[in-house]
Amino acid sequence: MNKRRISLALSGGGARGAYHLGVLQYMDEIGVEIDSISGTSIGALVGVSYASGVKPKDQLEIFKSKEFKSVFSFKPFGPSLFSINLKSEILDKLFLETKLENLKIPTTITAVNLHNGENIYFKSGDAVKLCMASCALVPVFAPIKYENMLLADGGIVNHMPLDSLADSNLKIVGVNLHPIFDTNIKTTLWSNFKRALYVMTFSQNRQSQDKCDILITTPKLSKYSILSFNHLDELFNLGYNDAKSILVEFNQ
Repeated sequence: MNKRRISLALSGGGARGAYHLGVLQYMDEIGVEIDSISGTSIGALVGVSYASGVKPKDQLEIFKSKEFKSVFSFKPFGPSLFSINLKSEILDKLFLETKLENLKIPTTITAVNLHNGENIYFKSGDAVKLCMASCALVPVFAPIKYENMLLADGGIVNHMPLDSLADSNLKIVGVNLHPIFDTNIKTTLWSNFKRALYVMTFSQNRQSQDKCDILITTPKLSKYSILSFNHLDELFNLGYNDAKSILVEFNQ
């Protein structure tokens, strides 16, 4: 067995997804072979794009581009704050393959069916539409209709899905963008509300983290919000350096 073959789980986390890209960049440089990917929300988007053949640094440049920002339109009086243009040409650069089942690396992504609250695992289907559905955090983005389902952000139910990797005989590397380390907690109404949401997320993440052979995360992520799109380079470098310090066994 190739010591550098792994299964990879990528959590949700909005703009923090650039951290995923830094991790992937380091893995590429030291020759880690990714056998399968599981992701939700931004983890789904990054994972599918990577599995279609788009390099991490190329993804980073796409995310920083004006063209990518134009995919999202502010609609304050609609059913959500932003609408998503699924036909934007920049998405053709982000997704070199439009069907999940045809990706170079087997990839599973999750989204929640709002009709019944079920967390759905997709291994086939429309890659672009399903990725955007997995990223559709209501009410920021409207849920996306797909077949007979109404799909929204998979992180609502499970921020780092590992079920599809359970049968892997390889080491599972998980990248978690939602750590809770800060003990200096403010007690305002808004900060208490945010903290409660993070605790809910963390309780789900803890179960997933326990199943990972290697976990890549850092308390430094807490200083960046899920909307920190002006700090993508910093997040990329943070992910790269953390991967370099944590994945020591793969670089020997």
